[in-house]
Amino acid sequence: MRNNGFTLIEMIVYIGLFSMIIGGAIVSAYNIFESINRNQTKAMMAEEGIFIIGKINWALTGATAIDLLYSNKISITKSGISPSDDPLIFDNSDGEMRLKRGVNSPQIINNTNVKINNLVFVHTISSGNGISLENISASFTIEAKTPEGLQFSEDFHTVKYIRK
Repeated sequence: MRNNGFTLIEMIVYIGLFSMIIGGAIVSAYNIFESINRNQTKAMMAEEGIFIIGKINWALTGATAIDLLYSNKISITKSGISPSDDPLIFDNSDGEMRLKRGVNSPQIINNTNVKINNLVFVHTISSGNGISLENISASFTIEAKTPEGLQFSEDFHTVKYIRK
């Protein structure tokens, strides 16, 4: 008598192997999706940091007067902009980076998915050998959460030398 079917032991072994392969594939797919979300969050934070640094550097280019109001608030008088937009004031409040142009109300310049913390402006004037060097350094931390709730933060720093 010929038996062309599988034995019970063979079926159990095949089902066990199939379950292990499918389980591994599910875990791998979950890890891939989770890493995609982490990478998107990190890219968004980097993009926001570069944008804010660019905005600060733009404001400081052509500055005619700088007033450090607080360590996290700076007023910049700039040539080449309309008098109604002068001065430019950067500050940080409740995790938001704000830019106020003249008499207008402040505008939030970061997106709502990130928080800006630890904003510090430092105005340095040094002289030596008949040369006066003036610079403004700005540093801040950007924090964001992935859709899974994982917290990320990144520090940003820029130094702009002022020419008058």
